[in-house]
Amino acid sequence: MNLLMEIQYSSSIDEVCKYLDTSISGLSEKEVKRRLLKNGPNSLKISEISPFLILFRQINNPIIYVLIFAAIISLFLGNTKDFIVILVVILANTLIGFVQEYKAETTTQVLTRLTESKTTVRRGGIELSIPSSMLVEGDIVILREGDIIGADMRLINSANLRVNEATITGESIPVSKNHQVNISDEAEIFDWENMVISSTIVVKGWAEAVVIKTGERVYLAKISAKITEKSPPSPITDALTRFSNKYLIVSVFWILLIGLVMYFESHTVSEILFALLAILVSAVPEGLPIALTMALAVGSLRLSKNHVLTRNLSAVETLGSTTLIASDKTGTITQGKLKVESFFAPDIDNLHRCASWALDWQEGKSSDPLDRAVGEWLGEKLLHFRQNGKVTKFHHFDTTLKYEAATVKNGGEVITYVKGAAETLISQASNPSSEVAKFQNIHDDMAQKGMRVIMLGETKSVGENIKEWRIDIIGCVGFIDPPKSDVLAAVHSTQKAGIRLLMITGDNPLTAKAIATQVGIYHQGQRILIGSEIDKLTDAQLAKALKNTSVIARVTPDHKYRVVKILQKRDV
Repeated sequence: MNLLMEIQYSSSIDEVCKYLDTSISGLSEKEVKRRLLKNGPNSLKISEISPFLILFRQINNPIIYVLIFAAIISLFLGNTKDFIVILVVILANTLIGFVQEYKAETTTQVLTRLTESKTTVRRGGIELSIPSSMLVEGDIVILREGDIIGADMRLINSANLRVNEATITGESIPVSKNHQVNISDEAEIFDWENMVISSTIVVKGWAEAVVIKTGERVYLAKISAKITEKSPPSPITDALTRFSNKYLIVSVFWILLIGLVMYFESHTVSEILFALLAILVSAVPEGLPIALTMALAVGSLRLSKNHVLTRNLSAVETLGSTTLIASDKTGTITQGKLKVESFFAPDIDNLHRCASWALDWQEGKSSDPLDRAVGEWLGEKLLHFRQNGKVTKFHHFDTTLKYEAATVKNGGEVITYVKGAAETLISQASNPSSEVAKFQNIHDDMAQKGMRVIMLGETKSVGENIKEWRIDIIGCVGFIDPPKSDVLAAVHSTQKAGIRLLMITGDNPLTAKAIATQVGIYHQGQRILIGSEIDKLTDAQLAKALKNTSVIARVTPDHKYRVVKILQKRDV
């Protein structure tokens, strides 16, 4: 087996660099050109549809074929008026459909080209900024806050790195990355702590990484390949095909019957042929194609006013035939941003003070979604507390200890304010055991409601060994990615129309259940499936399980694809 296919997360840094024949100083320009020539640019193939194919789609319809046949017969019979009318109908139908689909296609292509990002690489020991499409396997990339990751990479060095992987996993909270972590071959993408994946975004920290996959070999390409698969025929396309076939059979039957009657009534062959052709032309529903196309075009225009692009007109009607909607959570049902939902502290004022100083807050802002949420929650209190004192040292987020801290000097007093994972603060707590137990119970209660929970505390310890600090826990703060304001009404309208809703997300089951319950998708007694369970089920078993499932959590894009395919094939 090709080592490069297994190199992602279970191989050591030395193994990766050795196989890719690269080093920390990067590749030479000569080597980059050779690899670029061999593997091609680092970009996904854009399936550009030619204007001729779009044009052909407009006439690739049984009814249009009948109209064309009828037009030819009309011309043959000398009925120029009918020929012109049918021809105008065909041209109008083709033109309306072509213009609408071509416009959507060109807009999609332009949007795709606008998304290319810049990447900082080290080549021959020199740092350069290049388009991400010019990356090659073996390139050494420097990742900084705000960078869009342009390829699949193995971390070789990192500091406080946190990455937003919502595009891949669906998790709204940035995940911590660590180049020193060893991961087993069986790990899911959620656990690839020493990897960064194409299309994700650096939220915080810094890293050096080696590119291990580019172009059509990246993880995202697997998703892209599935998206470009041929879709099943839309309900209207299927209905039109069945109608056309039945219509043709019935028409031919009656025309032959009429011809038989005329023959036994001693009409000449030329008279019979002329009459049958005239009947065939008159039986053609020439108004049907243009009426359908106009209705779909109007629907497409209405969707475009709501910022929805329709690449294929028949897709418009599909919305009207929908029986089930499988929806993502992050950014679709939810806002895609964190908000403080709940908090607890014996002394709320002290909690506000601790939260104000424990933020990684610079020049009135933060790149961390969690810190931004705390800042919005504190409001004017943030400035009030930060006016008195000065941060003398900031301990950035430690991916091992899972907390960060700010040492603040206020007059003659020096206090370090800490925020982080409950297990870390509790393990170093100086509070009485009864207080610690109470904080633990409140933390667990918030977590059971689907919140992301942090603990805050303070210490006067000044030693360099953070593990030896004794921390006085002050309180807990719980966060959620709240639903959009109009989602509850949309869910209600959808369910009232008889359409079933299914939430599919990469987020954890508790969070998914909480949000789904809040917006009315999940109801007591319904099932919540997770990705690891789906792996153990056959298609038949999964189809059965989906009948009473409203939430699917902790899934990869492959899981989502399998679920949707089963939903399309079976009456679930």
